Amino acid sequence: MAQMTHMGGDWMRKNGFEEWTIKKAVSAKKTHMESTKAAIRAGVTILNGTDLPPGDSDNKVNVTVREIEFLAEAGLSPLEALRTATIYPSALCGVSNKLGSVNEGYLADLVGVASNPLSDVRALEKIGFVMKDGEIFRNDLQ
Repeated sequence: MAQMTHMGGDWMRKNGFEEWTIKKAVSAKKTHMESTKAAIRAGVTILNGTDLPPGDSDNKVNVTVREIEFLAEAGLSPLEALRTATIYPSALCGVSNKLGSVNEGYLADLVGVASNPLSDVRALEKIGFVMKDGEIFRNDLQ
């Protein structure tokens, strides 16, 4: 959803897509958002996903974070939008016994932000703490 809803053709042009493909993707953005809203209203469990590589950004915001924002815009609560990138994917992949939530003995893959993303998911735009497998890679929140 991120590629079509927010970024338009910028990312696609940068990555060599043909103009006709870009126009087709951009023209589908309204329909795509409406179908996402319909799925949410119907109670479908949504997983966070985008066609963009995980390390890419959208106006300096990680694309996974941007997708969480779009899902909240489409009607998910901030908590449910966060679950689309944590608990729900780990359950689908059959690994919820070791990742997807914060529990003793689980893999310690965490991010931290200065304010509560349950109040506003845009707090995730400024990730200040990153831990992977229990090792701190970044800590700007000290």
